[in-house]
Amino acid sequence: MDADKFEVMLRLKRPKLGLETDYKNSRSAAIKLFCLSCMGGSKSDVKTCQSFSCPLWQFRPGSIRGMKPPGIIEESKYEEMISANTSDARREHGKKLGESRRKK
Repeated sequence: MDADKFEVMLRLKRPKLGLETDYKNSRSAAIKLFCLSCMGGSKSDVKTCQSFSCPLWQFRPGSIRGMKPPGIIEESKYEEMISANTSDARREHGKKLGESRRKK
C-alpha cells in the first residue's frame, strides 16, 4: 500500500488524532501519527521500536522520558563541535546581544 494512502487511512481510523495533527497543530499527535504510519499501524510495535536513527525515537509514544537512543554522543561533545565552528568575533557578538537584552 502506498505510504500516503496508509496515512490517510490512519487519519480516518483515528479521527481525533487526525484532527489534532492537521488542524490543532499538536506536535505530540503528529509524532503519534508518524510513528503509527512507520510501524504499519501497530501500537505495540511503536513502543518497542528499534529505529534508533529516527530523530523522533525518543519522543515516540511509550518511550521513557529522557532516554536517549544508543550511539548518541554526549552533550558536551556537541558543545565542543559547535564552539569549534564558531569564530571568536561571532561569540563576542552573541555575548553583547545577550547583555543588551538582560539590561532591558
